[in-house]
Amino acid sequence: MANIPQRTYHTVLPVPAASESSLLSCQGTVPTRIVLISDTHSVPLYGPGDKKHCFRKPLPEADILIHAGDLTNHGSLRQHEATFKVLAEANAELKLVIAGNHDTTLDREYYTRDPIGSEAEQEEQLQEENELVDSVRELWTGQRAKDHRIYFLDEGVHTFRLSSGAQFNVYASPWTPEFCDWAFNYPHTIDRWNPPRNSLAPNPIPSFPDIDILVTHGPPAGILDLTSSGVLAGCDALWKAVQRCRPRLHVFGHIHESFGAEVFNWVNDRKTQVDSPNDSNIVLERGWVGFDATGGAYGKLVYDRAGTRPVLEDGKEALQFGKQTLFVNASIMNVAFQAKNAVWCTDIMLPGCTS
Repeated sequence: MANIPQRTYHTVLPVPAASESSLLSCQGTVPTRIVLISDTHSVPLYGPGDKKHCFRKPLPEADILIHAGDLTNHGSLRQHEATFKVLAEANAELKLVIAGNHDTTLDREYYTRDPIGSEAEQEEQLQEENELVDSVRELWTGQRAKDHRIYFLDEGVHTFRLSSGAQFNVYASPWTPEFCDWAFNYPHTIDRWNPPRNSLAPNPIPSFPDIDILVTHGPPAGILDLTSSGVLAGCDALWKAVQRCRPRLHVFGHIHESFGAEVFNWVNDRKTQVDSPNDSNIVLERGWVGFDATGGAYGKLVYDRAGTRPVLEDGKEALQFGKQTLFVNASIMNVAFQAKNAVWCTDIMLPGCTS
């Protein structure tokens, strides 16, 4: 188990004393429902009676809710508060949140760089900027967040346990390749994701079987990363790391127009797209799933926001750990920054621990 970053153990419920190998000793698996969203950019949920939008109250009930970043448009406290309200009201035992490139006030180094004016003016500006960063971080990591079961994840490995007995590892990171000088950006020439660990790769992604759920803001190369201009914007180094990691689930956003889901089979290097209500891999929950980015299916979207892969297919697990990964681009905004994409809801099996 080399090259594993420092783990953070979160006491969602009382967790037994954990070691680096604690998850590997767990027996059996537990069916777990996960709601996936990303790139909400501080938009509120539409009302429950709005039949023109998927992103409406209430969010589907789940064991875990994951937001894969771009909580805001440009990081104001008011925008953070708006997204916090959406998550606080969601019915989920555990709510996991990462930042994205638009969440500038969660990247202190980025937000406080290059003050302008006289020396006194620069000092005043830095003080105000640091106070705002502190306020935003307190919102996502303070007691109020804990009261609503919200956990903000910095880059690295985090371990959680649910009341069902599911105990699992999450690797999280807000970092994306350079784009328009936004927050949490790294040069395209840098491999941030693979060993060896160094100043350029402070938290490389662990290898299989150490990660169950991978949450990054941006996509890996070639997976739901096609932009409206025809560019594949995913990260090559991240794809290399995902091939080593082979998580059960990889959720991201960032590229709004590539909203969708795919299952990748590591045995034969084959992708299966999960993007149609007629796909046999999709079980619809109370209605249609909207795929605004693909064009013609948008009129079918409205009842009730989410689709899910079944936990079992013919008595066997729908996704076999290490053999298949479910990739989800969970962007709620479309390319025009309109909240027209559907929430994803997936059932997966997570490791079960009873001790």
